[in-house]
Amino acid sequence: MDNVISHMNCLQLCLYNICKKYCVADYLMFCGGWCFSHDNNINLSQAISLPFESYENIFLKEYQGLSTEIIPFNPSNIEFMLQKISEKDCEEIEVVIHIDSYECPWHRGFQKLNIPHYVHAVDINREKKVIICDDPYFNVFKMELPFENFQAGCKTIRVFQYDSVKRNINFDTILSHIINKTNINQITGDIFSFAHRLLDVKTQNELFDYMEDVYLCSNVRVLKFVADSRYGLSYFFNKLNSLSKNNLTTKKIADLFELIGSIFEKINHFYIKLYYRSSDLQAKLQSIHDKLIEVTKIENDIFILLSQMVVQQ
Repeated sequence: MDNVISHMNCLQLCLYNICKKYCVADYLMFCGGWCFSHDNNINLSQAISLPFESYENIFLKEYQGLSTEIIPFNPSNIEFMLQKISEKDCEEIEVVIHIDSYECPWHRGFQKLNIPHYVHAVDINREKKVIICDDPYFNVFKMELPFENFQAGCKTIRVFQYDSVKRNINFDTILSHIINKTNINQITGDIFSFAHRLLDVKTQNELFDYMEDVYLCSNVRVLKFVADSRYGLSYFFNKLNSLSKNNLTTKKIADLFELIGSIFEKINHFYIKLYYRSSDLQAKLQSIHDKLIEVTKIENDIFILLSQMVVQQ
């Protein structure tokens, strides 16, 4: 899958650029992305989420030499954080800032909504009191984040340090990790419950939590992230396939994940259309429901294939 960059979220894109800078493989960041969560106790318009494992998972450190320190923000350590950014070049580290969209001046949600966002800190200008940031997700670079917005909206900083020692990647260990960390019954069960809950919707307003901008609505954003996570997994298994001399099972898994990604894209497209046209609401929700049920069957098939593959190795 050659266009994986278009399916990366803001944190992945920052990490992708760091991987490229140090000439290390990027595909391991996707192996924790197989997830989906639905909470029946939350308003439907905010009920789904993607509780993925940290992209800076153990394999990035163990096999690619990118270790991560996640430093929570509090007012007492702001100078320490600014110092980390100031020293990034001489220390050969990279810093990624987790900033609330409400305090990110170039974000679509600025002064509107609280959406987690990640940017790559590249420099600091103490005279102007700004942090210079690259934001590959919005394709904008050398953006100025004022200290006051950083202080008001920063949640954490991620400090990456690269160790150039060469390592051999153990794919058996990684595949076993995916199997052990993936609760397929929870994932498919939550997709199933979300699908059935859609059938009880009576009005368009139940589906959207921010009527001013459909693309800022929680479920629209999450459905995109779910599609992207499956495309990322397809990319991972295609890379694994190319490194394992064209194993037919890994190729099939890659193709199935790409199929699921395309189905979730269609589901999100159908969902967005409901924002603009609420006629025949029940029929359209039935179509989304049917697509979601189709996804659960394919995801179960993938898990069976992967389980069989791990047993054979």
